[in-house]
Amino acid sequence: MGQLRDEQRQRAISALNGFLSTPLSDLIQPSPDRGVTSVLQLFQQVVTTVPAYQRFLAEYYQSIPNIKTLEDFQTLPLITKENYLRQYSLSQLCRNGQLETCDLIAVSSGSTGNPTF
Repeated sequence: MGQLRDEQRQRAISALNGFLSTPLSDLIQPSPDRGVTSVLQLFQQVVTTVPAYQRFLAEYYQSIPNIKTLEDFQTLPLITKENYLRQYSLSQLCRNGQLETCDLIAVSSGSTGNPTF
């Protein structure tokens, strides 16, 4: 548990340092690859750390697909409330299956009035 908190702290410090040390003009400059590299990196992080997403992909692909390009990424199944959010516990939707180390939990009251986390 302590290691996870340390990792969370390091992620936050790294993100803050990156933001503070990057000129504003660089932050608002469009990425030459349209953000594809960031999307693919985020996908890899989620695949390796979020238990629910690992199971979700295994259900649709029988194994975790090798996603290396935007075209590969576009083949991934869409996530919905029904096929993902309501199928797994809240902790399984978090990094390392640890709700207590989440930086943020989004809540939607939805149009039906039933909240979704």
